[in-house]
Amino acid sequence: MFITYFCSLAAPLNVVYVAYFYRMLAETPEALLPWRWAIIYLHSFMFFVMAFTLMMLYFTRRQSQFQKIYTNLLPHYMTVAAGAVAVIATAYDQMITGAVFPYVLFCFFYTVLVRLHPMVYGLYLLLMYAVLFMLLPEFQKNNLLLNNIRLNTFTVTLASFLISLLLWRSLMLQLHHRSIIEKQQQKLATSYQAVMENTELLNQSNETKSKLLSIIAHDLKGSMGNMRQMLALMDADIDMDVAERKLWIHTLKETAAKTHQLLNNLLLWSRSQLGNLQVEFDRIHIQHLVHEQMQYLHEMALDKKVTYVNEVPDHLYAWADINMTGVIVRNLLANAMKYVYEHGTVTVRASVEQHGAMVKIEVEDNGIGMEPAQIEHLFTVNTKSTLGTNKEQGTGLGLLLCNEFAKQQGGHMQVTSIHGKGSIFCCVLPAAKTTVHIG
Repeated sequence: MFITYFCSLAAPLNVVYVAYFYRMLAETPEALLPWRWAIIYLHSFMFFVMAFTLMMLYFTRRQSQFQKIYTNLLPHYMTVAAGAVAVIATAYDQMITGAVFPYVLFCFFYTVLVRLHPMVYGLYLLLMYAVLFMLLPEFQKNNLLLNNIRLNTFTVTLASFLISLLLWRSLMLQLHHRSIIEKQQQKLATSYQAVMENTELLNQSNETKSKLLSIIAHDLKGSMGNMRQMLALMDADIDMDVAERKLWIHTLKETAAKTHQLLNNLLLWSRSQLGNLQVEFDRIHIQHLVHEQMQYLHEMALDKKVTYVNEVPDHLYAWADINMTGVIVRNLLANAMKYVYEHGTVTVRASVEQHGAMVKIEVEDNGIGMEPAQIEHLFTVNTKSTLGTNKEQGTGLGLLLCNEFAKQQGGHMQVTSIHGKGSIFCCVLPAAKTTVHIG
């Protein structure tokens, strides 16, 4: 921008100088005519340099692909052009005076304004001084004055080079400090953004956990309240036959079992959130593990007349934590039983995946199934548990715990479901190295 303004002002000014000196030729003594003509040629040359510079600036703004090249070459081009003018003007000035003002003006003016590398700028200064050194004898015939001029111009050249070194070092320090400040500002901005994102995630997590805990508290309050009322009625010596008393006791046992399962899930989930659970990997026989969990839920399955089918091959082993994997299988079985109809079937299968590196445990039911929108929110604290086929209530904590434990063991959960036909919940875990797939 500075060069554009400078050239826009200097170009017409050179035209004015050419017209002025050309008009003064008639009144100029013959001895000064060569000097006058030299000044006219010099200002004409400067006009064409300025005009060419403006044309190139205009062209590069229209042709962006050349802008970077011209921007890099422009300081060198202007330095050479201005230096040539200064050297020629200083040489011609020796016709009438021993002053070296054009050369001094160029040296200090360009040293301050143009930011070239000192080595490059020093090379240009040395070249200009060499040319001036050879031209001076042609125009300055006084040897004593000639030697003084050569010494003075050398001093100016050396001083300009030293000043350029100091200015370049100052510029590099400024750029270095600016770079450090920008990096620090960028780090601060990144850190601030990360803190804001983490704060937002923490707020969302706290909000959803509070919502989940309120749901669990409501369910626990309801279950404990029902148990308390039933026990109070039984303690009041109300007349009831043996069959009715057995029914009440069975209901109490079922409520206590569900409450125990909910509290156990809550305890395990809270410990996993606090990082207090340690994963202890071991070789797990999947068929035996599934059988044990089916036995644990046997009475609940009998009450709903649900059939559990264990189709896990005997040769499959997982490399996982037996307690965590047991919790996963138990919750998947309980979840399937909740949404299957009476006299329904829950089938457990297992197979190897990824060339024997992983084992997939499938729990399939022929229950009510789910819509795609429901599947999207499974395994999150935001999931909303729906009533089971016998109006069973839930919190969604069991599936959340399954997902947490699967991830902690290097696995993951999968779900496929068709509304009205049933669902398949899959837990994929690392396979034990001794697992062999028998076709």
